[in-house]
Amino acid sequence: WEYPKPHHQYVVGADPGGERVDRDPSCAYVVNKHTHEMVAQIYGHLTASDLTLALAEVGYYYNTAHVVVESNFNPTVANELHRMNYPNLYYYFKDAQIGALQGRNPGFNTNVKTRPEILGNLKQLMTERTPNIPDPHFWKEMETFVFVPKAASLNPDRDGKFQAVGKNHDDRIIAAALAYFFTPPPGPPPTPEADPN
Repeated sequence: WEYPKPHHQYVVGADPGGERVDRDPSCAYVVNKHTHEMVAQIYGHLTASDLTLALAEVGYYYNTAHVVVESNFNPTVANELHRMNYPNLYYYFKDAQIGALQGRNPGFNTNVKTRPEILGNLKQLMTERTPNIPDPHFWKEMETFVFVPKAASLNPDRDGKFQAVGKNHDDRIIAAALAYFFTPPPGPPPTPEADPN
């Protein structure tokens, strides 16, 4: 949708899927950190190696973008980007004790704590300042992404989670949520003198 701008920083949020058509597809979005505009997309049933190469190429093309790959269900892509020494990959620590022993892990771990955080950030962004998202399929996914209460919960208004209903997908929403979670509030565009890159 938009070529990279000199001296601008970008974030790539990626939700790896499967290569078979009966699996969830993979999705990645590129977001301009300064304008909040979504500028590019990767989408489809790609092999892990094809998605890895596509993310690396897109990352380098967009000024060595910060690449954030969801990794708890399929860590292959994040691990391969790590092996390729992609220089701006996101890493996480499982916890302080494990981190001290094993170090950081490539990718973003989406769990019961972090999933509500990234989706809450996306919801707040949509409420306060809807960003320019030119992908019409993203908005279609938003229509079927709803809060589902936990069965037999004492607090059904709070206990549950947002998810795609029926046979619908949420790959675009998770990819966008990851990209925007690492995108600060928009400010003035950088000047060449202020940009260390």
